[in-house]
Amino acid sequence: MADTATDPPMVLRRTESAVPPIRPPGFEREQSASLDRDSLSFRAEHAVLDSASEATGLTADDGAAVSAFVSGTDFDRETLFLETALVGECYRLRLCSVSWGPEEIETEYARLLRPYDERCEADRSVFESRLIRLPVSLDADAVNAFGSSIGSGTCDSRVARAEATSKGDTSTNATSDGEGGARE
Repeated sequence: MADTATDPPMVLRRTESAVPPIRPPGFEREQSASLDRDSLSFRAEHAVLDSASEATGLTADDGAAVSAFVSGTDFDRETLFLETALVGECYRLRLCSVSWGPEEIETEYARLLRPYDERCEADRSVFESRLIRLPVSLDADAVNAFGSSIGSGTCDSRVARAEATSKGDTSTNATSDGEGGARE
């Protein structure tokens, strides 16, 4: 990976509905009688948006926040990356880092328990969609590889590793002062 960010600007939305809270242009679900939440099309999981015209095609449960975020993006210097994941209802994901190169984007998350006073059911899942602003102009057609890892615990070691790697240091003894990742 060429570059990494540990606290990029983003919009996070979470929903219990049958469709993701932020959907890419042309979002389509497979048409079958036994459709379930695990059978999303590939486009629903990841989308790279490299122009304002493409980004205005996003649909969202909270359209105003997404529209404002898109409007604040300089597509000559920035790219939007939409990633959606199913998460156990009793958990939330914290973005530790996002890394990118001309042909790929990778994310790292920590899976954290939600606060004890928030009701949840262990066997239910919800959608989390993140619209992340990357500080680079990528060609959406050239990006053809995506990766995502989810670990338990905090982001400390993942952020330290990501920051060290982006500076060219591949040692594993780097440290981080805070939790890092996106503040949610």
